[in-house]
Amino acid sequence: MHTTRLRAGMPLLAGILCITALTLAAPPARPAHASDPIALGTFLNDPQDNIIFTNDRVSMQEVHRLSDGSDIDRYTQLAGHKPAFVNVFVSFVDQWPGRLADQAQSRGVVPVITWMPANFSHPSKYSSQAVASGTYDSYIQAWAQSAKDWGHPFLLRFGHEMNGSWYPWGTGPGNKNGNTAADFVAEWKHVHDIFTSVGATNAIWVWSPSALQPKAPSIVDNYPGDAYVDWTGLDGYNHGVLFKNSHWESFTDLFGASYQQLAALSQKPIMIAEVGTVDQGGDKGAWLRSTFLNEIPTSFPRIRAVDWWNANQQYVANAHPPFEDHRVNSSAAALAAWQEIVASPLYQGNVLDVTSPATSTPPPSPAPTPSPTSAPTSAPAPTSTPPAATVQVTVRKSVRAGQRQMIRIRASAPHQTVRIRVTYPNGDHQSARLITGASGSRNYSFVQGASKTTHKRFTATVRVRLGSSTITRHYSIKLGQIDVSVEPRVQKTGRTITLWVHTASRTKVRVYLNSNSGRFVRLKGRTGSNKWVKISYRVSRQLKGQGETKVVVLARSYGRSPGYSTTTFFKVR
Repeated sequence: MHTTRLRAGMPLLAGILCITALTLAAPPARPAHASDPIALGTFLNDPQDNIIFTNDRVSMQEVHRLSDGSDIDRYTQLAGHKPAFVNVFVSFVDQWPGRLADQAQSRGVVPVITWMPANFSHPSKYSSQAVASGTYDSYIQAWAQSAKDWGHPFLLRFGHEMNGSWYPWGTGPGNKNGNTAADFVAEWKHVHDIFTSVGATNAIWVWSPSALQPKAPSIVDNYPGDAYVDWTGLDGYNHGVLFKNSHWESFTDLFGASYQQLAALSQKPIMIAEVGTVDQGGDKGAWLRSTFLNEIPTSFPRIRAVDWWNANQQYVANAHPPFEDHRVNSSAAALAAWQEIVASPLYQGNVLDVTSPATSTPPPSPAPTPSPTSAPTSAPAPTSTPPAATVQVTVRKSVRAGQRQMIRIRASAPHQTVRIRVTYPNGDHQSARLITGASGSRNYSFVQGASKTTHKRFTATVRVRLGSSTITRHYSIKLGQIDVSVEPRVQKTGRTITLWVHTASRTKVRVYLNSNSGRFVRLKGRTGSNKWVKISYRVSRQLKGQGETKVVVLARSYGRSPGYSTTTFFKVR
């Protein structure tokens, strides 16, 4: 999204757990017909209604908890219908958002990953030429491998709105990195080729420029070609009279000219990858009904998917007025219109019905028909016992507290139960029980916490057990600008947990405890000369939800510039 300014909070978007299943390949899209139902998805960033499905950093900043599938559930309850897909933003500083992808996929919702090729803290280092030249290949390869290991089809919306000048990869007039359309095309092809080389063919590629406007020139020159694209898309918003030079625009006003260009450019299916409208300047309910029940089905027959921007900027990170409220429930009339739209047979489509990856495993050859024989049938040979499954384990050899550790598991047979236990020098530990996918692979990822130690670096032990076999690995943890450790990891209500926070000496810290039941507690302390502070807390029933409750711990330092933050968690039983 871009208005006259950078979208609030977008540079922070990111996310992270990876699960391997089938290796999938995306064949060319089948032809779409106007009579086919349209897939209706959403981007969720609505802290006001506690509906925010985005990466860890943004969700902790805005609602002091991690996003999870319950956010999709709350949107579904509000709208009256489950979204066909959900859009998640990450940038080049983030790992594959497997945890969020899992949460969506388990609900039958297809993840659309908008991958922004930049670090917004250093935008000048992320020109299209820098990416295309291979500067970030190791990161891209690791990200693509994780996407492959996840194993399910997903839509990958790479380098969106490239025809504008507001993003580091943008090619529009006045862009700060000197990008040309040819540079972006080379960047796209280079990243796509890396995905192909690692076998990440479960990615369905979405090319999504901004709808034509004065600061967004023609889209044609930025197109990498049909061989590199599965979907084409457009982004656009009705800002009404909210801004000084904006006015009320219909869907056709926003997208008509761009749609014609796109339809002439390629026969690929078209997605409206971002769209929203405010209330100021017109009737939002009428705008929604006209767009979805009249204009799209009658005048835009090539559109097969629409992604609604369900966000209220007044409550999101780094927003500044005037605030845009694109939520479907910004008014009762808008919500009534939206509930009518999502219930319509026109919008019961699935993006995977248009581009449905299929497994690359060839069909088995038919067995030869045996010749008839008069010889007596011999007794079947005894079946030999299959060999026990074995497992290979790799870990990142060194991580900083607050970063993610990734434990990659590859069993010699599919669907194996493995148990993982990570032990720290102070006796703290965490464990997990996982089942590998059809390929025998599974990844276990977590944010690395800090264990109380006087050393700047210490060693953790990983033990992975499959059957009677145990594999042991070690890795080192280096303390960062701020670290937090919880002891014990699992506690009952009425019992005490101990929080150790490490940061600069004599620094004020605040610790926020956020349970997935929606409850919230704030604690505070100050580090001593040894750079640690101990904060004890008796777990109250205020944090306890139904059954086992996960509590996210966010620690922040204050009184110094810049301040730092990190997260970990514990569970209440």
